Amino acid sequence: MLERIEAEFRDPLGRVLARSLFGQAEPALVREALTAFCAEELGSAPAELRFFRMSVGAVFGLLLEDGRTVVVKLHLARERPDRLACVRRVQQQLADAGFPCPRPIGKPGTVLGLPATVEEYIGGGQERDAHEPEVRRVMAHTLAHLVRLTDRLDDLEGLGEGWVPHGADGLWGEPHNALFDFEATAAGAEWIDELAASAATGSQAGRLVAGHTDWSVKHFRFRGLDVHVIYDWDSLRLESEPSIVAGAAVHFPYTEAFDVPRVASLDELRAFVAEYEEQRSAAFAPVERDAIWAHAVRALAYTARCEHARDATGRMPKGSYREALAQFGEELLS
Repeated sequence: MLERIEAEFRDPLGRVLARSLFGQAEPALVREALTAFCAEELGSAPAELRFFRMSVGAVFGLLLEDGRTVVVKLHLARERPDRLACVRRVQQQLADAGFPCPRPIGKPGTVLGLPATVEEYIGGGQERDAHEPEVRRVMAHTLAHLVRLTDRLDDLEGLGEGWVPHGADGLWGEPHNALFDFEATAAGAEWIDELAASAATGSQAGRLVAGHTDWSVKHFRFRGLDVHVIYDWDSLRLESEPSIVAGAAVHFPYTEAFDVPRVASLDELRAFVAEYEEQRSAAFAPVERDAIWAHAVRALAYTARCEHARDATGRMPKGSYREALAQFGEELLS
């Protein structure tokens, strides 16, 4: 277990993420704190570390000594415990309704001062390429099903207190993790910022809904075309429906499992919205549809800005969000 954690901390990018999460804490201290948390909160210490990843938080897949396999996630300190408690309540209700998400275990706690949550581990299933139209359609229909389910729930206000990519001025707030420094890489990104600012003025319409804001195929596992499980439920947010749908329509193909574009094409983006609408109780009003396209440009621009923060050379690699934003960002706003 310690060796796996040490290896992630030694990785150049891992060092940046580890420092943003754990400060100066060494891998041995992380292991000790995690072991103590599991023993106290779950009644069983870890026997084996199945996987460990860091990005927006740190995720540990653990086989416990009592035979259970669980997932422990340590969240950035900015996460509010009451928001995480709301996420857990909604996630439990979704699981009870048969929606393909893991069941939460216990209540949010802390590890090394960081908010910590636990859920059951659901393995199995296959990763799919969401550029396949039938996979895209399933993802769009499943998102609509999720929104219908959360529409029936109460006390969702706490979901609106989480991280958002945009600041009060319509541009950027704090990036989602420490790998991206927007202020230090502003040069050359002016065209991205201009499109994002233009999109912000047209993105106000739509009712508030609770949805998963990282609706990308990397979080899905399938059995055939049936969704086996969807991960990353701390991405639940209370946002406008156009924002939820647009973010999914832009990012649904994102995966590192296949050598395919990580961004939707313009035709795929529009198809996703239409397929979501097939399962909606009513067609989007024209003002809502305009808001979807504006939010799509904001979503493209945010991820393009992340790409630029890691490569400020001005390149636009094929299949990148920068290329997509340059190709059809203005068209979506017209």
